[in-house]
Amino acid sequence: MDYSYAPWTDEEVKSLNEYQACGYVHPFTHCDHPLVATKDGWVCPKCSNSDQKWCHKWMANDAWRESALESEKLCSDPRVQKLQKVMEQL
Repeated sequence: MDYSYAPWTDEEVKSLNEYQACGYVHPFTHCDHPLVATKDGWVCPKCSNSDQKWCHKWMANDAWRESALESEKLCSDPRVQKLQKVMEQL
């Protein structure tokens, strides 16, 4: 399996956070909360843990969207908005 390691580009961070919020799959979590992608890696919104610095390459390059489209499980704007609010609090 191919992995991508932080630091990530703005486009990769956007894709990762939309993946986390889409509801299509179970997101990466810590303290029972979805992790938030940053340029420097994942951050837990509850405890600020930032140990995880990897993701699957297909998560960062929007390849996951094809599967979501095929299953008609697209990211909803309210979920993306909610995750963006969490990111702003970090």
